[in-house]
Amino acid sequence: PGNDGARILAVRFVKSTILLFTPDPNGSSQSPPQIDAD
Repeated sequence: PGNDGARILAVRFVKSTILLFTPDPNGSSQSPPQIDAD
C-alpha cells in the first residue's frame, strides 16, 4: 500500500510539472487554481 501511495504522488507530481511547462490547448477544463483565484 505504501508503495502505491508513493507511485500515485509521483505520477501526480509529474503530471503537474508537465502541465506547468506545457501549454495545454484544453487548459480551460483544468485551469490552475492561481489563475482561478485571480
